Amino acid sequence: MKCDFCGNESPAGSQFCVFCGRDFPQPEPEVRLPIVEPDPAPPVIRPTVQTSPPPDPAPLEQVTPPAPPAAPVQPKPAAERVQGAGETPQQAKPQNPKQTAIGCFTLIVLVALCVIFLRACVFKPAKKPEKVLTGDVITDYENELEVQAMNALDEYITDYKWYSIITGWQLAYYDDKGAVTVANKVSRTGTWEQFYCVLTPHIDSEGNFIGATPHFVSVGYDIYLDDGYVKADTD
Repeated sequence: MKCDFCGNESPAGSQFCVFCGRDFPQPEPEVRLPIVEPDPAPPVIRPTVQTSPPPDPAPLEQVTPPAPPAAPVQPKPAAERVQGAGETPQQAKPQNPKQTAIGCFTLIVLVALCVIFLRACVFKPAKKPEKVLTGDVITDYENELEVQAMNALDEYITDYKWYSIITGWQLAYYDDKGAVTVANKVSRTGTWEQFYCVLTPHIDSEGNFIGATPHFVSVGYDIYLDDGYVKADTD
């Protein structure tokens, strides 16, 4: 036997190494299980079974084979869908371009009327505030008097320029009879000249300005209108 520790051979059956004295591992004793004999099996007793003849087989049902699937329906052409009863595709009447144009025009007119109606209902213009009269003609009707003076000058000359139609006006009472003097500056040849207009405004019983009567119109030394009102008043 060879020692695993020093590697020397010892006589067979030695329990330890004769060179180094290390014990050799001893084989474990073989464990033998007891033999158990099986019990004899009891005899098999088979019961007697009366067998009856098998029942007659039921008659087979006749199975009807399923019908083949129907062929898919092809959609009709457009010409056949619009044709009337009894008409062929060649008999389908095309649309009249004139009738189509009339229909489009009618639709456009209806849409325009609807838009106008909605604008009239929704976007109503705000009412102008009522003019509060103070009893003073120049204060209450300043713009109307200026327009009347401009119209009076337009009756005689047209090739001219106003110095300022916003801030260049000067208004004053001419007399205690209601006449008013309206003045501004006018340029005809590049030189500014004084413009005078004397007029009598006309106002109705409700305070509405209905016009004016001009008596005197002049630009510089040129007098275009003089009905005698100014001269008679100064004499």
